[in-house]
Amino acid sequence: MGFSSMKAIQDWKIDRRLFLALSKAYNTTTSKLELVVRDIDVTTDKIGLALGLPSIGKSFPEEEDWTSEQKRLVAPFKSVTSPWLQEVLHSRECNVSTSKGRDYFRRAFTMFIISLFLAPTSSAVTSPKHLRAIVDVENITRYNWARFVHDELMKGVQKFKEKNTLSIDGCLYVLMVISLILSITTKTHSEIRKIIWGLHHHGLLIGIKKNLQRS
Repeated sequence: MGFSSMKAIQDWKIDRRLFLALSKAYNTTTSKLELVVRDIDVTTDKIGLALGLPSIGKSFPEEEDWTSEQKRLVAPFKSVTSPWLQEVLHSRECNVSTSKGRDYFRRAFTMFIISLFLAPTSSAVTSPKHLRAIVDVENITRYNWARFVHDELMKGVQKFKEKNTLSIDGCLYVLMVISLILSITTKTHSEIRKIIWGLHHHGLLIGIKKNLQRS
């Protein structure tokens, strides 16, 4: 399906203060992480590299472009909970020995990954705006998933800053990867220390030492 990279994601327990600090440092106007040492561009290419997702391809089709058949196929996944999706993945509807069952499984699994990781929201049910990602599951890797993650993250952080919400929508994990891994891999030990201590000074290093040791 194109999500095999998700298996490599570590089951890290990340302190909420880390995500809070990263969100405050993320400028949604320029799509940059404004850190102590330097600004870091948060691009679709970097998101694709961090998560192993396609960073080129088409945007997902908007609802006005769906056929009546596509609307019927995605309808069962509108405003459902993650536990329901998890249960469905083990149901007879997801019988992968048939074409219909495989597509049903793809839609359920994709919505499950979106709601839990790629574009989580504060809502207890799946977002209707995410249904566009499961319209064409037979060609799922032809779409720009990194752009989808980027755009949903920007919207979530912008909402958090403007409305001071208690939760932050979007894949905040990718900001951590970009700021703490992708940005320092080609630097000297001295430069790495400066970045790490700069992050620590701004409250971004809470629990990170343990997380990096586990990665």
